[in-house]
Amino acid sequence: MKRLAMAAVLFLLPAGALAGTDYQTTPMTQADMDLYLSVMRAAADHNAHLGAADQAALKYMADISKHPPPEVDGIPSQAQMQEMERNAQMANRATELMMYDETVAQQRGVQARYDGIKGVVEDLVTWGGPNGGADCGGGDCGGDVHPTAAQLAQDRQMQAARKADWPLIQPHLAEIRQLRKNVGGLLAQQ
Repeated sequence: MKRLAMAAVLFLLPAGALAGTDYQTTPMTQADMDLYLSVMRAAADHNAHLGAADQAALKYMADISKHPPPEVDGIPSQAQMQEMERNAQMANRATELMMYDETVAQQRGVQARYDGIKGVVEDLVTWGGPNGGADCGGGDCGGDVHPTAAQLAQDRQMQAARKADWPLIQPHLAEIRQLRKNVGGLLAQQ
């Protein structure tokens, strides 16, 4: 009976769910885009309602990026050690907030899938679509000067996947840019 239930579960999983989908060569689906937006919306919503301690952590990080603290000469005093520990905790918390989408994905149990989707979405948004950035057809972008047939085939597969992904991303460009600002760009808002 257990084997039958396990077989039913395996049959119902989407293709690539067990082994992990390679989003570099496999086009995303609408469900992938929906997952990305859902995670980013939850992270942005979380970051829109931060408490005073979290806001202080972000302000601290913004301040030290503009004005790094002086280095301590010699052995730090007990008070300096406590301040360094507090500052480290605030820096860690600020980093967690700027990567809160990863926390949401982990809580939902979809981190590996989310990271694959996120990589593709952020590359396409950053470079302005599948034709943005450098065209490495033929391997001229710092890779092999004489790519193998397998490398060329993989490059074509990746380009085809990006072209298939773009229509899923393009209608959400403005929202994605705002979500990225509200999650990863928190320091710029301080």
